[in-house]
Amino acid sequence: MTTNAWTLQGVAADLDRKRVLTDVNLEISQGTVTAIIGASGAGKSTLLKVLAEQIQPTAGEVNGELCGGDYPIHGQDWSSRTGAARLAEIDHLLEQSPAALLLDEPTKAIAPEVTAAIHDRLLAAADEGMTAVLVTHEHRWVERSLASAVVVTDGNCRNTPVADIDFLAIQHATMERLRG
Repeated sequence: MTTNAWTLQGVAADLDRKRVLTDVNLEISQGTVTAIIGASGAGKSTLLKVLAEQIQPTAGEVNGELCGGDYPIHGQDWSSRTGAARLAEIDHLLEQSPAALLLDEPTKAIAPEVTAAIHDRLLAAADEGMTAVLVTHEHRWVERSLASAVVVTDGNCRNTPVADIDFLAIQHATMERLRG
C-alpha cells in the first residue's frame, strides 16, 4: 500500500499578493520521483515552495507523511554551478539518506550525461524509499522514465499520466511567455 508523502486539498497560494496556485487537489506518493512540469511562470516553483513550507497556503490544507518535515528546496539558483558541482551536491544530499529531496530544475543547462546521472540517482533513491519532487523542463526524460507527472497550467495542478500530457503545448506556452 502506497502512502502519501503530501496531500494537497483545495490549496491556493499567493506570491507578492498575486494568486499563483488555485484550488490544488493533489497527492504525491512516498518513495517515488515526481516531476512538476509546465510552462515558465505557471506556478511550478511555487508548488515546490508550498511543499517545503516556504510559502503558506492562503486556502486549503497540506497533509501527509512528510508534511512538516525539514525538506528545503535545493538548487533554487543552480545557474552558478557546473553540472559536476550539481551532481556532487545531489550525491552529498543522498548520502544523508533524507526522506525527501525537493529540487528546483537541477538539470537546467547542463550536459546530457550529467543530466542522465542525476536522474538515475534520483530513481535509484526512490527505489530505496526516498521521495523526490523536482521541477523540470526535461520532457523527454519524463516521457521515458515516469508513468505520470504533475502538470501545472496557470496555477492549476493535476497529476497526469505521461501518455496524456501535451508536451508540445507546454513548450508552446513557454515560448509565448518568453516572448511576452
